[in-house]
Amino acid sequence: MPYEYIRFTSKNRGGTGRSQYNVNLPRPIENCVSVHVKSFSMPNTAYNITSENNTFDWYEYDDSTGTVIPLSATLTDIKFYTIAELIQDMTTLMNNKSSSSGAGLTYAITQIASTTIVDTYHIQVNVQSADANDKWCPLVHKQSIWEMLGFRVIFTTKSDHHGRVSPNLNEITNKITTAGDTRWLAVANSPGVDHVSQFPPRDSHESYHITSSLASAVVEAEGDGVPRHTNYLLTVPNNSTRYSWLQYIPTEPVFHDLKGTTISNFTIGLADEHGLLMKDDEHQTFSVVLAIEYKDIHQTLEANQLRTLEWRRSHC
Repeated sequence: MPYEYIRFTSKNRGGTGRSQYNVNLPRPIENCVSVHVKSFSMPNTAYNITSENNTFDWYEYDDSTGTVIPLSATLTDIKFYTIAELIQDMTTLMNNKSSSSGAGLTYAITQIASTTIVDTYHIQVNVQSADANDKWCPLVHKQSIWEMLGFRVIFTTKSDHHGRVSPNLNEITNKITTAGDTRWLAVANSPGVDHVSQFPPRDSHESYHITSSLASAVVEAEGDGVPRHTNYLLTVPNNSTRYSWLQYIPTEPVFHDLKGTTISNFTIGLADEHGLLMKDDEHQTFSVVLAIEYKDIHQTLEANQLRTLEWRRSHC
């Protein structure tokens, strides 16, 4: 039976939504029998700074006025940051923000190589001020840059839609004078404690799942032994070298039954190895080629008519 080949690319996806896209075909494909992934390709590097974590927050205590000042800065580039690039940009942003809106502290973030843990390092923040009683505190929450840099999650109050917490300033002001509260790092004690880090996070994934509404229900048993239905067209193993090109052509295609339906639109997406749909800015542009097998009714009718004609001729 013949095939229709559809090449999809996420090049013009835009936005920061989840990586599931609606595909509208210029013309319907009738009598579809099956679909399988012919090939998948994508640069083998994921972004570690995305729209989910590019804004980071911290507090400064101005001893001369006795006030706590909330500050926030945003990394404008959505990309894979090396630790050197991250330190440089964060240092610049924090110093500019503190000078214009904060207590006028001077920050110097440095990296200290780790000799005990592979692929990790220590990060140290050195703060200077004319008043040795000034203090600063990183506002750490889940999936924030501070947490990835190894700082402890210190506030658990209500968060906004970005996951950033919004502690009560009165509560913070009371805590700041508490003896032995190591969450606030005084300038007089700077540099503070080195923080073990595992940043940058994994810059590629162990595998990817190509998801689609065209996928047949497939039952998979996960680590807990509970079978689940998935919408995976194909699982792409990632054995490529980092910073290379991931090009995958399955040696044994996975066919999904389409039961003779007509297809005019469908969804296609990209999920990580845990089955979670990735965000648009968490991955590079990927390309998928789908092969849709269909029955050509017109060719089938013509063939049957010819066979009928030959039968009549042979019996005349």
